[in-house]
Amino acid sequence: TKPPDQGGHLDTSGCGKPCVAHQSGHSSDCDCHLQCKHHAAPVGGGPVGRYVCKFIPGGEFTPASGRWVPMGAEREMGLPLCIPKFEIVVIKAEDKAPLFGAVVRLYPDSTMEPGTDFDEHPTDQHGNVAFAREDATFHVQVSLRGYKVFQKTFDRDEVCVGPTCKAQIALVPVPGDGEIQCDEETGECYLYTEKPGQYDLKAVLEWQPGESARRDLDLWVRSWDCGVDAEIRYRCGHDRTIEGNGKPPECKRADFRDKPVQESEARACGMLQAQTYRRTTSTSDLTSITKFSDGQPVVTGANINQFHKWVLFDSRVMKDLDWRLDAKSPYDGRDEQPVSLLSWRWQEKNPFEQYPQPNINKVASRQQFKEDENRWIALQTDARQDDPPETTTMRNVPAGRYQIAVYKFSNDHGNLDVVNPTVSIYIGNSQFTCRYDRCKKPYDLWNVANIVIGDPERNQGKGEKPWRHKVRIMDKKQGMVGLREATLPTASFRNHDPAYQYRKEGHNWIYQYFHIAMRGQSPSHEILSDSCHGICEPASDLHRRVLARDLLRSKEGESSAIQTYELGRTMRSMDMIRIWADGWDGKVWKLSLNTGRGMPQTMYKWKVEWQERKKSIRVVARGQNGRDRTWFSSTWPFEPGRSNDKPLRIELQKVPLPSGGYGMNVHVNGQEAKDLRWQGIPAGAWITQLVLTHLITPEVELLRNDDKRGNEMNCRIPCHPQECGLSEDRAVCWRYNPHIDRMEKLMGVQAQGCFVKHVETNDRWCWDEKVASPGLECCTGRARRLDGREARSSTNSPQE
Repeated sequence: TKPPDQGGHLDTSGCGKPCVAHQSGHSSDCDCHLQCKHHAAPVGGGPVGRYVCKFIPGGEFTPASGRWVPMGAEREMGLPLCIPKFEIVVIKAEDKAPLFGAVVRLYPDSTMEPGTDFDEHPTDQHGNVAFAREDATFHVQVSLRGYKVFQKTFDRDEVCVGPTCKAQIALVPVPGDGEIQCDEETGECYLYTEKPGQYDLKAVLEWQPGESARRDLDLWVRSWDCGVDAEIRYRCGHDRTIEGNGKPPECKRADFRDKPVQESEARACGMLQAQTYRRTTSTSDLTSITKFSDGQPVVTGANINQFHKWVLFDSRVMKDLDWRLDAKSPYDGRDEQPVSLLSWRWQEKNPFEQYPQPNINKVASRQQFKEDENRWIALQTDARQDDPPETTTMRNVPAGRYQIAVYKFSNDHGNLDVVNPTVSIYIGNSQFTCRYDRCKKPYDLWNVANIVIGDPERNQGKGEKPWRHKVRIMDKKQGMVGLREATLPTASFRNHDPAYQYRKEGHNWIYQYFHIAMRGQSPSHEILSDSCHGICEPASDLHRRVLARDLLRSKEGESSAIQTYELGRTMRSMDMIRIWADGWDGKVWKLSLNTGRGMPQTMYKWKVEWQERKKSIRVVARGQNGRDRTWFSSTWPFEPGRSNDKPLRIELQKVPLPSGGYGMNVHVNGQEAKDLRWQGIPAGAWITQLVLTHLITPEVELLRNDDKRGNEMNCRIPCHPQECGLSEDRAVCWRYNPHIDRMEKLMGVQAQGCFVKHVETNDRWCWDEKVASPGLECCTGRARRLDGREARSSTNSPQE
């Protein structure tokens, strides 16, 4: 048959009908004249001109074939390459400096296993390398001493914008310490280190540049423990009023506009400005890099807003993460302008608070360790004008929960699904890639993941390092901290915009007009609660248990070769079934999606067969007309020769189609398998059951798109004081005192009247909220089951 036309760039009109190849390659009826369209010069490969089909003998395991070769050529040169070269730029993620000498390999398939043939070139002094290839997909591996190995499969359609095909790859340095190991029996994963609390966490945001619009995405990282501490002291918890509406709001976050409050609050979990410099890249001269000295960011002063605790472009550094204030900072307000700011305090007879500044104390779980100044969170690169990545490093941060979010700052058309963002999370020797998923109500915010690091504990014999820290990543809505209007970050540059300085209606709170995440008005609670979520995947299957999962249980009494899973409800729009397995047993394994009404019917089925020469996938799916459609596929990652003891991960997601109705998208090992996509699910296909056959140790979870569990779990029984401290005499309960109109810190046996333990570390402070902390039981601090059960209330008795 004719050679492929390289997406219309290769002119094959000079080729005849299909013919039979000859061993000599000189058949008169089997030739072809090839040239680039519009007589363009080829960028590589063979010359333009006459080609003949040469017979290639088969071997023991490979069939005979034909190959187009230039007439009279003494060596194989391939076809003329008329499409753009695949260019790669390799840079350092932390400051975007080009990396010279990085070894870039292109593999024929995604396994990238040792011994596989590959095309290899090093990067030049500008970090550039180019490959003259006509592949539809590029399986890339990049390695450089001192950096983590990078592997990714690129689709030509995604990296080719206009006349160029270019991908930028950001390498992350190998961490100095930290190794994750998971316990097969308990399922818990730990980060092992030489010293307690000394490790690096890193988040790297990348996205697909636009063809015309210059998009600007921002990476947000936050210490939730620091943030919730400020919320407690300023009474800004769940459902507290944040606007006046005729009377003072309950939440006093507006006090952070007061300079004395800023200076006082900056002493603990301080939000800081940093010195920066510009780096000009091939696409932008607006990349802002944080300057470092002796391994620490160079700080220029305190940020104007100390409340939100988000590290981003306007508040690039957070320090003193293991210190806390023991009360609210008193509001002075004498340097504010009451007419322009309309602070509700100016409506009172005595707007000032006259009591001492709060004391500063180190958190209980850190008091046993020596002082360490090298403890911070810093945004290292701020990318603008479609010039990713953005990188944030968390150096030696204390135990606690850390939020990661992405915001599309540029006000161009389209939301986040247009730019296809990804966030790579690095913890010690592990890497997790989080990809954006469409949401029910698209907005410009993506609640990416929560990372939870446990308190340091002595190693009990697992691994060689003496310290370990329990580690989890939450990427599902029901286990994550939700984004709330009260804690959105603000931008200091909006101080200079008159539109945000004055509003005629009194009592509306000035703070909200400085929000970054707004399009005309501050986003509502409903919009933020429906903010987009994604899915995170480990680079190594050894680390999959780091991801917090709510696994379904298979039916009892079945043979070990067959597992049936009831989903518990009908699969709905944007729901996802995620399957993990350690491989498959035998020559055939199967996957089936069934209806559960009456006699179960199979609506979608894979039959994967191992053959001598290839692996074939027989797919059967019920169509809109009620008939079965059968097709075969050899889509990635089921390449010939792939061993059946390799771990695999499958995701099936029900998605709405532009033409109406629903389809099923399929991802295998993190890559979209377009050939396996189920188009046009029948209207009556109420999928409630999954059946797996001959998979080794499968694990299945259902990710419900509309699930609100975990964010709003009610707690009704007060906590016992011992649940709010390392011991009863060290218990802490933050409770609102209406007589002094502020939160009060009650200690010891007086620490009563609280319902929620706000963090899961050994600090164990409680407060008078009645909504459970995300992912935790109300007062015990234990991880909550996510299978629909209500959060366990306090035992109301001392713990054993």
